[in-house]
Amino acid sequence: MTTTMNTTIVNKNMRTGFHLNDLNPGLAGGRDVHIVDLTISYHRAGLSVTPISGLDLYAPASRVTALVGRSGSGKTSVLSCVAGMLRPQSGAIWLGGIEVNTLKGKALDEYRRHHVGVVHQAYNLIPSLSAIENVTVPLSLIGVPRFEATARANDLLEELEMTPFARRKPHELSGGQQQRIAVARALATNPSVVLADEPTAHLDGSSVSDVTELLRSIARSGRTVIVSTHDDRLLQAADQTVHLAGSSLG
Repeated sequence: MTTTMNTTIVNKNMRTGFHLNDLNPGLAGGRDVHIVDLTISYHRAGLSVTPISGLDLYAPASRVTALVGRSGSGKTSVLSCVAGMLRPQSGAIWLGGIEVNTLKGKALDEYRRHHVGVVHQAYNLIPSLSAIENVTVPLSLIGVPRFEATARANDLLEELEMTPFARRKPHELSGGQQQRIAVARALATNPSVVLADEPTAHLDGSSVSDVTELLRSIARSGRTVIVSTHDDRLLQAADQTVHLAGSSLG
C-alpha cells in the first residue's frame, strides 16, 4: 500500500515568488532553516514506513512556521531531524551555514545544546525541581556557573511574567504556567531556532492564546520558530503553514 506524499505551503505576509533554488543553503541567514529533498524512513511492526519523502522547506528567521497534517504524517519527525535527534534517510537540513544532518559526536552535542530550544507537548519538566531550577538545567549542561545560570533564569521568568512562581514545583502550576516554564527553559541558552511539538495540546482557551502570543514574540526576537500543531488557533498566528500528507508503507 503506497500513498504519494504531497506538501502544500501557505505563506502569510511573506514575499512571494520564492523558489528553493534561489537560496544557497550554505550562505543562508544564520537563523534560517532550509530543508532540501528530505526523506525520513523507519521500521515499525515489520514494515518500512516513510512518513516524509522529498520534503523541501524554507523556514525563515523572525517567522512562525507551522507543520500540520494527520497523525503519522511526519510532523514530529521533521522537528526531530531539525533538532539533531533523528537522522534522515537522505536529504539535507541547514541552520544558517550549519549542515545539521552531517554533524556527529561533539559537534552534534554542541549544536543541540547551543542552537536549538525544544518545547515538548507534555512540558517535560523535572518534577523534583522548582520552576527556576528547571530553567537552569540546560545552562548547567553547558557549564554555565550556577550564579550566572540563576540570573539568566530569573531574567527569563520575569520576561514571561512567571517570577511569582519561580520556587513552585511543576505540580503546583497550571498547564499554561508549566508551558511557560518549558518555553523559558527552551530559551535559556539563547538558541537560534525554537521547535515546539503540539505546544497547546493540553491547554485551555486562555492558555492557548498566551502561548500563541509567546511564540510570536520569540519569532519577533529574530529566532526561527517551527511548530507542529492541530490547533486552528495556533495556525492563525503562523506566518507560514506547511501541510504534510501521506506516507509510504512497504
